[in-house]
Amino acid sequence: CALSALTALQSLNVRCNDIGAEGASRVAGALTALTRLTSLDASANAIGPTGAAGLVAAMPHLAALRSLDLSSNGIGPDGASAIAAPLALLTALQTLHIRSNRLGDTGATALADALSSLTRLRNLDTWDNGLEPHGAAALCAAAGSFLTCACLGVPLAVARAALLAAGPAAAALNR
Repeated sequence: CALSALTALQSLNVRCNDIGAEGASRVAGALTALTRLTSLDASANAIGPTGAAGLVAAMPHLAALRSLDLSSNGIGPDGASAIAAPLALLTALQTLHIRSNRLGDTGATALADALSSLTRLRNLDTWDNGLEPHGAAALCAAAGSFLTCACLGVPLAVARAALLAAGPAAAALNR
């Protein structure tokens, strides 16, 4: 792939190209050479859980990545489970957009495990994922006090209940 020759590339936007799972796997192959990449927008590409799993195969090579947008890809709970462990390797990540992926509580809980290692994460957008109190609480608890912006995509009353359930470390999010 010609993309892998652009080793100095810092930002890649392949948004809204309908690349699907196969395209995500091809992009992932190129990403392994893009070690200076700080921003990746792969939103709205219908990659599904298989494409998400393929895309995250490159994450160990993306140590400099600070912003990742995987919104509107139909990742679902299986895709969230597949990307959770590799996502935890992105310790420089500051912004994660994963809205509109039908993650549900199962996917949110899987992602929560990864969030606890992302201490630089400041912006998390999980809007429109069908989260209920359990999933929202898992994300809040994992994010702890270092997350300054959480768009959980649940009604305000549900988010407040989740924050209370998550304990005092997450209470700062309710300001």
